[in-house]
Amino acid sequence: MGAMQATASAARCVLDGPEHSAGIVGRRGRTPGGGALLTDLPPLSHSRIETLDASGIPTILLVDQDGRSIPAWRQFVEEHRLGIGSQRSYARSLGLFLDFLRADAGRFVPKAERHKLFQAFADALVWGTITDGADPTGLWWLPRSAAAARRAEAQTAIWNDWRSAATLCR
Repeated sequence: MGAMQATASAARCVLDGPEHSAGIVGRRGRTPGGGALLTDLPPLSHSRIETLDASGIPTILLVDQDGRSIPAWRQFVEEHRLGIGSQRSYARSLGLFLDFLRADAGRFVPKAERHKLFQAFADALVWGTITDGADPTGLWWLPRSAAAARRAEAQTAIWNDWRSAATLCR
C-alpha cells in the first residue's frame, strides 16, 4: 500500500520512512526533490492516508502493509478527540514504531528481552539505525532531534497505555 498512489481524489498516501521522516505525498516516479523512486524505498509496515470523512472533515487512516486498517485507530482518535494535526503526529509516531517492530522485533520475542523494546526504539529514534555505513534493520533512519524523538516516544507510550487499558477492560 505504501508505494501505491491513492485512488480516491480526496485521499493521498503519505509515506514515512528513513528518507522522508516528515512524510511525502506518495506518487510513482521521482519525488518532488528528485529523490528515489518509491519502488526503491525500504518496505514499510504502514501507510497514512489523508482523506475526508463523510461530513467533509479531514482525517487520517492508518493502515498496515496489506492495506488493512490498524485496529482501534479510529476509536483512539475519537476518544482522544484528535484534530487533523494531532492525527498526523500520532500516526507518524505509531508508524515509526510499527516499522521498527517489523524490522527489529525478532530481538524482543523472548519474554526476558521485551522490556528492552521501548529503549531500543528510543535509541533508534535518537541515534538513527545506521552504523559504519550499514543498517542491519534496513530502516536507514537518520538521527532525529531530541524534541522529535521525545514526541514519538511519548505518543507511542500513550497509544500503548491506551491499548493496554482497553484490553484489560474487556
